[in-house]
Amino acid sequence: MIVFNANSSYQPEGRKGLHLAEFVRQTLNLKGLWEIYSRLPPDKLSTAADRGDKAQVRSAINGLQNILFPWISERDTEGNGVEDLFSLVDSYREEAGIVIATGTKGFRWTMHQVSTLRNVLNSTLPIEM
Repeated sequence: MIVFNANSSYQPEGRKGLHLAEFVRQTLNLKGLWEIYSRLPPDKLSTAADRGDKAQVRSAINGLQNILFPWISERDTEGNGVEDLFSLVDSYREEAGIVIATGTKGFRWTMHQVSTLRNVLNSTLPIEM
């Protein structure tokens, strides 16, 4: 239901600008689902019903991620990339990362920074903007 609602109410394609309030609402839904998922017991300690619930929450998270942040799971022409948000999170093993603080007019500059970090310096640290 959450994914269906996001898919019908948040459609940035064809619009001149993004509907930021709806994007924020749906992102908060994604965050809430992520928090629920993180509190569910690991598979080895869970019942079959728990595993079913966990699979449904995971599916909803993947659905919202594909609607709100489709570039996360896009692959390049050589097939490089991540499968979903979970595999992206699992790919980071270090407790270190990069945080970039930017204002509303700094998006282009920030994207240049990210591109330089990834493509020139070959950094694999997670980046938060």
